[in-house]
Amino acid sequence: QQSPGESLNNEVLHDDLVSCGPDHFSSLMVSSEHIKPSQTETRSSALSGTSIKIAIDIMEKFAIKGSVYDKPQRDKNSAANSVWGYNNIVDDKRAAFTLHQSIERTLNAFKKNNFGIVDSLHSPFGEGVYPCAALLNHSCAPNCILRYEFGRKVGSKFQLPILQIVACRNIVKGEELTHSYVDLALPTVERRARLIGTHGFECKCIRCQKNGCCLELPENRDEWALWPLKHKFAAMEDKSCGSLSTKLTEVDLDEAIIGCHAISENGESNIFRQAQQFEQNAEECLLEGNVAGELCNLSQGIDLFAPKGDVWFSPFHVQLYSLRGKYFAALLTNGLVNDAIAECEHIVSFLAVAFSHVEHHPLLGLQLFTLGDLYSEASSNQDSNELMALFKTKAELAYIWAKEITLISHDHTDQIVEALEQKLARILMN
Repeated sequence: QQSPGESLNNEVLHDDLVSCGPDHFSSLMVSSEHIKPSQTETRSSALSGTSIKIAIDIMEKFAIKGSVYDKPQRDKNSAANSVWGYNNIVDDKRAAFTLHQSIERTLNAFKKNNFGIVDSLHSPFGEGVYPCAALLNHSCAPNCILRYEFGRKVGSKFQLPILQIVACRNIVKGEELTHSYVDLALPTVERRARLIGTHGFECKCIRCQKNGCCLELPENRDEWALWPLKHKFAAMEDKSCGSLSTKLTEVDLDEAIIGCHAISENGESNIFRQAQQFEQNAEECLLEGNVAGELCNLSQGIDLFAPKGDVWFSPFHVQLYSLRGKYFAALLTNGLVNDAIAECEHIVSFLAVAFSHVEHHPLLGLQLFTLGDLYSEASSNQDSNELMALFKTKAELAYIWAKEITLISHDHTDQIVEALEQKLARILMN
């Protein structure tokens, strides 16, 4: 049994599964059309680009040096093919690859098996192939998350980033380990489309099934906004704040993040087009240095999703979340802390809903960290002792919740967790 936070050794591998040496790329899974190219296959247009020519040149120069293999190679093409394992005729699938075919197949394999390497703030800064981690299948309701360890030294040299596969919930013996290949904040239709486009399969996991992943929300939809945040804070303070008396119902996760009511499909599309136009207008204002125009356009875009008569959009709607993210960034950039707090609370509530089936998601932890900082800043700017104490308490709750998540998503030695511990210590001292 695996508990949350326990990492798996991704360096142990059976030889009959996938190679970790020169044959690694040629043994990775690719789409069926790339398994055995035709002998008469012509070079695709993608291989004629400058970047591909550079890649071929580098590989040939690297391989022909003879520093990789003891056996002499007949020519540069053969040497470069051997770097990727395509000259080792193991079975019928790898019996007749030209250099260009092997490069095409390798690029295809890399696209389907690479990992975006992210830092503590979850910002991508590189890509890499990790053979053992590539064995894990996808699920939109995964039991594992990925994190990276940086700065480990061996002798006088620093190692490359180490990928860790971490249990994000309790895993029973015999349960398959899975992680997600796509953004889990997306609705099912978009996740499936991306998986087909990048990996060539249609996901049929539990979350992709109707009512496969549900969460409890107030039966009265008017109470949905900010409910996840208020409910969590109340539970942490051991207060009901009305949550015990609130009648709850199970809601499908897709309904929560794309749900709407009393509006036609055309009407919904029209709202989305208007929202997109407001976003474009805001971007133009940003480029022109028109701060007021940028904020006004984003605010108007958000207002499109406000209840109007019988028409209702979920306050956790993914399109609304996109607008709020941009509005929040603009408010923060311009020092409008109080308004930024309101938007950040909505963003946290959305992430709590979107990741309700994935415990310890790093994006929720990081957003809570930001919310705690905003509460802390607001506390220091209050004239009233009562308001000061209120924001201080909220800051403490946000930091504690963030720490609960990041202890798993980042590890206790990460700078994010260390910073949270320091902030909590300062709150307790004051």
